[in-house]
Amino acid sequence: MRKTKGKIVLSVLLFSLLFSGCARKSQTVADVRQTAEIREEEETEEKKEGREEETESLSETTMPETEIRSQKETKEEDLTQYESEEEAGKTSDKKDGQVVETKEMGYTTTQMEEVRMYASAAVNVREGPSTDFERVGALRAGQEVRVTGEASTGWYEIAYNETVGYVSDKYLQAEPLRQTEPAASSNIAGNVDTTNVILIGDSRTAEMKNCAGENACVWIADFAKGISWFASDAVPTADPYIGQGTKVIINLGANDPDKIDTYIYKMNEVCTDWIDRGAVVYYATVGPCNENPYHTNDEAVEFNASLQNGITAGVQWIDLYGYLVNNGFATREDDGFHYDTSTYSRIYAYYMSCIG
Repeated sequence: MRKTKGKIVLSVLLFSLLFSGCARKSQTVADVRQTAEIREEEETEEKKEGREEETESLSETTMPETEIRSQKETKEEDLTQYESEEEAGKTSDKKDGQVVETKEMGYTTTQMEEVRMYASAAVNVREGPSTDFERVGALRAGQEVRVTGEASTGWYEIAYNETVGYVSDKYLQAEPLRQTEPAASSNIAGNVDTTNVILIGDSRTAEMKNCAGENACVWIADFAKGISWFASDAVPTADPYIGQGTKVIINLGANDPDKIDTYIYKMNEVCTDWIDRGAVVYYATVGPCNENPYHTNDEAVEFNASLQNGITAGVQWIDLYGYLVNNGFATREDDGFHYDTSTYSRIYAYYMSCIG
C-alpha cells in the first residue's frame, strides 16, 4: 500500500516537472518571437528613417544644383542680351552710307566710300568730332589722309594710326596743297607746321591758347606759375615730345621776377639737355603791361635783360616786349595785365613767324 502511494506521488511530481518545463519552453519561444518582432519593427523604422534621411540629403544636394543651373542660364541670357546691345552700338561692318549713332557722345557718323583728302593747314586729330575731345595727334599742312566718314558735327572721320580719328572739315580739302596756296583763313599760324611746336608759359600763354584757333601745338600752361612749376610740372610734361626738330617756346617770369638766379640755373640745365636732343628752344621775353597793382614794366625789363645775359645754353630769343611796345597792345580793363583777344592772336602769329 505504501509503495503504491509512493509511486503515485512520484508520478505526480514528474508530471508537474514536465508540465512546468513545457510551459517555460512555450514562454521562451513566445519571448523569442516577440523579441524578433520588436527587432523587425525597429529595423523597419531605422530603414524608413534612413530612406527619409537619404531622400532629404538628396533633396538638399539636388536643389542647389537646380538653383545654380537656373542662375547660370539667367546670367547667360543677360550676357547674350548685353552683347547684343553692345554690338548694336559698334561699327564693325561699316558700309557706305551707313549711319552709326553714338548715344553717349551725342553725335552720329555717316560712313562713306573712302576718299583721299589733304590737310589745308597743321591741325589736331581728336578722339571725337569736336574740340571737346582729347587730342590724339596732328596732321601737317598738305598731309594726305583717308577719309572714311562724316560726323553730324561736320567733322571728318579719318583712318589714323591703325584706328580712327576726327578732323574739322575746315582743315581738309579735296586737292593737294600747293606751295603758294595760303593756309586756311581761320589758322592764324599761316603756313607754319605746328605739329612739333611746344608752348610753355603762365596765364598769358594759357589764355592765348583760346585765341589761337585750331592748331597742332602742344600747350603746357597754367595760371600764376613760375620757375618751381616749370621744374616740377612743365619739364616732365614736355620731355616725351622733345626730339629732333621740336620747337619749344617758353614765356615765364612775370609772376616771380625776383627768382632770376633760379631761372638762369634751371634754364641752362633744361635747355642744354633739350638742345642736345635735337630741339630748338626759344625764350619769349616777358611782355609789357598797363597799370596794375601786381606787376610793372620796370620789373619786366630788368628780368628780361638779366635772363638774356645769364643763359648760355644756345637759347634763341623772341623779343615779345619790344614787339608789343612797338606795334601796340591792349590789356583787359579789369586787371591791366592780361591781354585782350586781338593782342593774343597777334602774339601767337608773331611767335609762329619767329620760328617758321
